[in-house]
Amino acid sequence: MKELLTKALWKNQPRRELFLAAAGCFAGTFLLLAAVQFQTDARSTLEAREAPTNYFSINKRISGSGIENVGKSYDFNASEISEIQNRPEILELGTFARSRFAVTLHLWPAGKLFGLGKAAKADVFFESVPDQFIDTKAESWQWKPGDPFIPLIIPKFYLDLWNLGFAPTREEYPTLGMEAALRMPLDVFLGNPPDEMLAGKFVGFSRRINGILVPESFLDWANEKYSLEEDLNATSSSSRLIVRTEAAPGKELISFLEGLDYELNREMPEGDGLNDAITWAFLALAGIGIAISLLSVATFAVSFRLVVTRAAERITNLLYLGFEHQALSQIYLSRFLRLFVISFVASFLTLWVTKNAVNQKLSELSIEVPVGLAEPTFVVAGLYVLLFAATNLFVIRNAIRKLG
Repeated sequence: MKELLTKALWKNQPRRELFLAAAGCFAGTFLLLAAVQFQTDARSTLEAREAPTNYFSINKRISGSGIENVGKSYDFNASEISEIQNRPEILELGTFARSRFAVTLHLWPAGKLFGLGKAAKADVFFESVPDQFIDTKAESWQWKPGDPFIPLIIPKFYLDLWNLGFAPTREEYPTLGMEAALRMPLDVFLGNPPDEMLAGKFVGFSRRINGILVPESFLDWANEKYSLEEDLNATSSSSRLIVRTEAAPGKELISFLEGLDYELNREMPEGDGLNDAITWAFLALAGIGIAISLLSVATFAVSFRLVVTRAAERITNLLYLGFEHQALSQIYLSRFLRLFVISFVASFLTLWVTKNAVNQKLSELSIEVPVGLAEPTFVVAGLYVLLFAATNLFVIRNAIRKLG
């Protein structure tokens, strides 16, 4: 009997609209659950790492012409450093020490063998900071007189500028990967005129500090040896500070620094920037998923209401013959549940396959992500099923009741 009722009530029904509703349900479910899974994995990965911190540098604002600045010092004195360090937002403070002698680098990107390479020359200056502020760990970061080379850490964007801007305009200079740059020969000329040439070596690339770093031991030794006599007593002063805070600089700290005419140069934030990016990505993906899901709910509701409307005469006749509303509703409810379950299971399997594929790619990049679907994903999936099914069941039953 049930099979005959199904054939009678399902004849000449809008299958295309129902297919579109099922496809929308699949897409909306996948995007919504993918957003929840993405946020959960990203949060877990961040929490597994070292607690996020923020670093930024501070210097005094320089204004006026060259003549106006003759004899002026923009270094921080002890009381100014102490005033900043005592701010409650500051977790740690370090000072930049800088070279007080001329430095010229000769870089050999194509090598020095057989005289084939050509040196790129640059006048630079060296800086040093306490090791805990450096974001790259170099094995050869220690230095003492007599060592075969001076270890240097340079900003990563220097290498990017070389590869994307400088090298393409010079036929004699090749582009360099990070590993090749670490092996590149480097001559360091110290003093003006140069008093000595030492070998140098890039040992790392910093994404946090915009300056060429050398070990403090080398800079102390070189400042004492190569500084001008009138500058020997000034080697302890600093024109830049680096500080660590728990979160992004707030309005109070920014107002405090601007009130003293200091400039704040934010370095690469690891924590709050990633958190903001994760939040916005989650909201965007979840928003699209929810929007598609709502459209899918509406499409299912409208489609099944149309189904009931097209079969209104048959349903009315069956009700007159003594069939109950519940028995007729069950025909449409079972068809809806079949379509919904197929769409939901397909989206869940697609999410699982996508998750495994992404995990494999991330593992190749040495990024560890929790295995399997997260608990919040199952919770959201359960709530989603209840709300989606309950809405459409109510619409179908209500449409049939109105006929009798």
